[in-house]
Amino acid sequence: MRGGEPLILSLPGSPPLVHNGRLSTLKALCDRDTVDQVAQAFADAGASVEVHDHRETPEQREERARHLQLFTPSGPTPWQTPKCPSCAWIAPELKSYCGLGRPGPDGWAKEAQDKLLEQEQYRLDADNCPLSGTP
Repeated sequence: MRGGEPLILSLPGSPPLVHNGRLSTLKALCDRDTVDQVAQAFADAGASVEVHDHRETPEQREERARHLQLFTPSGPTPWQTPKCPSCAWIAPELKSYCGLGRPGPDGWAKEAQDKLLEQEQYRLDADNCPLSGTP
């Protein structure tokens, strides 16, 4: 919230929602109707209000489930070697699942790889990769 008059609201189960009249960030656990009522109360006091919902979207839920499947012991896995799941270069968002792009051309950007190779664990995992001879 930005601007408007200072205002304090109370909600059951939440600490007081205090807007100082300048700039305030508030967090409350409540249903959507209550959020709308609170936002309207602060807007009525002259504040510019932005509401952000921190709950998972259906897309985020689907992506999280896909990532969790990678670590289940049963069923098919995308890993190229037994070392892959514990490697620092793990990248479930990539088709190859590897930040180095092994095997395949879809690793992280070269600049990112070079920066990460400055860190010991990334360097060790890259040097010890069973797929190091692949592009």
